[in-house]
Amino acid sequence: MGTGYKSYKSSQKGSQVSTATSPSRQTQPRMSRTDTVNVEVRGKRLAIRTDHDPVYVHQIANYLDVKLKDLQTQAPSAAFEKLLMLASMNIIEELFEVRADMAHLRHDFAAKTEALIALIDQESSVGPHES
Repeated sequence: MGTGYKSYKSSQKGSQVSTATSPSRQTQPRMSRTDTVNVEVRGKRLAIRTDHDPVYVHQIANYLDVKLKDLQTQAPSAAFEKLLMLASMNIIEELFEVRADMAHLRHDFAAKTEALIALIDQESSVGPHES
């Protein structure tokens, strides 16, 4: 399953670049057709072809814009490309941390489920309790 992003076109460069797709759960809002959504990140306009809801795409662009703004505050003379790389690395680190947290939660959930099933099995094999 793809990310829903088909390509983007920067209004500065005018070149179109395909984006890589990665596995995705269908948790984000989707449109039934592909449309172009115009967003702005740090003053640079992008036209993004996507089947995601435009509001969702703008939320993502705003998130990236905030991350870049924070980095620009810390390193005002850094090249924009370097800031993009750093923002990407920071966002990917967040993703990896969330994935690790999810794996830990799944493991805990599975262990607790098994413990509950064992308790239920134990109770049902003992028979009804007498009062």
